[in-house]
Amino acid sequence: MRRLWLNTVTAIALSAGLGAGPALADADWIPIDPANEIYMNIFGSMVIIELHPEAAPLTVARIKDYAKTGFYDGLTFHRVISDFMAQGGDPLGTGIGGSKLPDIKAEFTFREADGAKSFGTDADNNGIGIHGAAVVLIEPSVMQFAHKEGQQSWLPHCRGTVSMARASDPNSANSQFFIMYSATEEAGLDRQYTAWGHVVYGMDSVDRIQHGEPPRMPTHIAWMKLGTDIPAAQRIDLQELSPNSKQMQDLIADAQRRNQGRLNACDIEVPVRVAPSSKGGAQ
Repeated sequence: MRRLWLNTVTAIALSAGLGAGPALADADWIPIDPANEIYMNIFGSMVIIELHPEAAPLTVARIKDYAKTGFYDGLTFHRVISDFMAQGGDPLGTGIGGSKLPDIKAEFTFREADGAKSFGTDADNNGIGIHGAAVVLIEPSVMQFAHKEGQQSWLPHCRGTVSMARASDPNSANSQFFIMYSATEEAGLDRQYTAWGHVVYGMDSVDRIQHGEPPRMPTHIAWMKLGTDIPAAQRIDLQELSPNSKQMQDLIADAQRRNQGRLNACDIEVPVRVAPSSKGGAQ
């Protein structure tokens, strides 16, 4: 991954207003499939990443393989920059290592996400949609004939986005990944790095990762596991707010008013909650 320097861009957490209105009905919440969750234990605390195979199927399949084989267990975050990102997943801990598996083909864009709920456009006239807990950018429809695969979509690099690090070759991603601390439109990461997931639980623990290049005392990943490999009684059952719910539409409408009808994709944070019936707490 290139060394990129940027100003802090603070994402507006729309979920902050959830407590102000009436209680949401259970029907407004959609369960997150454990088969598309990665549990990461750091500091004895749990971080849960929602995977997005619709955006990066090859990368997600590889991440699942790594989690199942324990590849990431005990590795460190070797490059961590304030207000930017935390990078890890290198077995050498130096930034030049990887697995013995072949590198992964770049998955910077994908065909328009089926079922993505559209909420408006950004300053570049890209459509903004929501797919699961992910915000999706969709190029203007007039561009759909410019690509053999049709209209293109991508996951923007907002706070909590998880993406693959790479060298100068676009197809050189292997095992190293990074988690975004802030939105980085100025850094040009979108459509240059493969975004494959988003932190939906435990971002406060990600914020505590030891900073440095390299850190003086690097933070270790105790273990990473696929959600379905966590015993059901120990899982933290998460639910995301339905994009079709009135509350979500009200949150988007408020952001549109504040931005004079336009939206910034990273202004949108899909609310996620622990299911009321959840009894889990993986250790």
